[in-house]
Amino acid sequence: MRATVVVFPGTNCERETAEALAGAGFDTRLAWHEEAAEGADLYVLPGGFAHGDYLRPGAVAARSPALEVVRRAWQGGAHVLGICNGFQILQEAGLLPGALVANVPAGFRSRWVALRPRAARGAFGRAVGGGRLRWPIAHGAGRFFAPEEVRRELWRSGRVLATYEGEDPNGSLDRIAGVVDASGRVAGVMPHPERAVDRRLGGEDGRAFFLRLREALADGGEGDG
Repeated sequence: MRATVVVFPGTNCERETAEALAGAGFDTRLAWHEEAAEGADLYVLPGGFAHGDYLRPGAVAARSPALEVVRRAWQGGAHVLGICNGFQILQEAGLLPGALVANVPAGFRSRWVALRPRAARGAFGRAVGGGRLRWPIAHGAGRFFAPEEVRRELWRSGRVLATYEGEDPNGSLDRIAGVVDASGRVAGVMPHPERAVDRRLGGEDGRAFFLRLREALADGGEGDG
């Protein structure tokens, strides 16, 4: 399985993400956003502050040529994952629903959180598994918001990937921490699975996520999730 991590000016999680993917068995490469190319099975937009989060988080990066590459690859069957700022970029590009806005109460959050998988279909639903997860967050604009009709459709169609359990760190609608698109092949998560791949750093639930994701993609991207 080939994975490409797309790097923007201001990205700061690309190395951890690439190492997490490689550790799960992906053939992984880093690609500068102006040099990204088709041909990977998985494209990952990592966390950070792409283009300094000018205008809105992810707004400038969403207009990068890399997003056209990612869009074509997705249309050709590839999977796409956005983590934190990458999630924001995918929303700004119209590949995922809703918006990620300023935390309530306002302020930057950097801590471990508990997540509850929500049985989304496809490879990403299979990757989060069926049990409670612990991943860290690091964001100031991670509050998921969507209009009521979009909220209802996300739940009705099984597109909520995970919700925060226990403490609500940012005031997200329905405590939503991650979603998938209608195809099941584009996903966004606000917490950082790549920072949860080593017990010495706090936990390994992220490593399990990437391992299951690789297995799901090797099986053709299907899964009951």
